[in-house]
Amino acid sequence: MNNIWVFGDSFSTNYAVDIAHSWPEIIGQKLNKQVRNFAHSAVDNFFIYSNYVNQKPLIKSTDIVLLQWTMPTRKMFILDKNNTTHQQVMQGSNISVTRNNITYFRSGPRKKSWTPSFTDIDHNVEFFDDWYRDYFDIRESETNLQAYQQASKEPNTVHLHFSEILNFIKQHKLYVSEDDLHPNEQGHQQLANTIMEKINEQIL
Repeated sequence: MNNIWVFGDSFSTNYAVDIAHSWPEIIGQKLNKQVRNFAHSAVDNFFIYSNYVNQKPLIKSTDIVLLQWTMPTRKMFILDKNNTTHQQVMQGSNISVTRNNITYFRSGPRKKSWTPSFTDIDHNVEFFDDWYRDYFDIRESETNLQAYQQASKEPNTVHLHFSEILNFIKQHKLYVSEDDLHPNEQGHQQLANTIMEKINEQIL
């Protein structure tokens, strides 16, 4: 059986819904293909792209790849366990993901906002505030994203974008709650229908 490969952030996971009702699984059922989902919550575009690169040798030309990119303002850092500043940051309410024995971390949710700090303001953590002030450049992040997209441009690949998904969910009020704009069960169903249209148009 051919596979559907999914790469992305929490919008491509079963966040807040049963896995069978998530849009990747719904599409897998529609196409009678096995879903291999490598999406992780809260990750940045470098993490998404590197996940794709790691799995690419296993992807067949007859498979379908769904690459969902996140906001270019997201930034993850590789944890150095010997770095006392990193240790201090990890003790706070921040987000981390471990893959292949490497831990990546980033800032946690801002107060009074469901979005986990997509921009360079209001982190209230010195490490992140210093980095965004001294090193962050949105043009660099957007250029990197364009490079990732170009490098993964294949006939069997559909590119999806965080902003498009978010706008769709907000427009149709298909979110978990007004404080959490992840798609609810109906939102996943509608996303599956919309993404199927892209698959039919670009691949099938």
